[in-house]
Amino acid sequence: MLKIALIAKNYVILLKNKNKTEKEIEELKKELISELKKRSDKKYSILSDANVISFRLITRNNILYDIDKMKKKLTKKQRKQLITKNVKVVDYEGFAEIMKKHGVRFEEIRDYIKVEEKVSTEKLKNMFDAGEIDLQKISDCYEIISSDYLKTVGIDE
Repeated sequence: MLKIALIAKNYVILLKNKNKTEKEIEELKKELISELKKRSDKKYSILSDANVISFRLITRNNILYDIDKMKKKLTKKQRKQLITKNVKVVDYEGFAEIMKKHGVRFEEIRDYIKVEEKVSTEKLKNMFDAGEIDLQKISDCYEIISSDYLKTVGIDE
C-alpha cells in the first residue's frame, strides 16, 4: 500500500473518531500535506465506507514588500506607478486650521495625517511583463510567504 494511502486512511479514521485530539489530527494532516507535496497533481482520493474522500493541497502565497527599500531602488516614475498612497486625516480640526494658512509645507501637517503606502502587485506584474522593471533589482525588497492547507471533500462528484 502506498504511504499516502495509509496516511489518508488513518486521517479519515481519526476524523471519524469521537475521541480524537487536535494534536493527533494536526500530526496526520502534516504528514498528508507532506505526501501531497510530492505528487504533481497535489490530489489524492480514497474509498471509505462507500464514499470517495478527496484530498487536495492548496497553497496560498502572500507577498510582503519592504516599501522603503523599494523606494531606494526604483526610479521616481516606477515609484509613482507601483506604490499607492492612502492618506488619512487623524485630526481634522487641526488639519483644517493649518490648511487655512497660505504656503503650508507637508512637515506642518505631518502630525495630523497618516500616510499608508502599498505596492500594487498587479501593476508590478504589468511593468515586469512590459520590461519596465527588473525583478532582480528589487529581489531583496519583498518576501513571499506560502501557506499550505488541506481541502477535504467527503463525496467526489
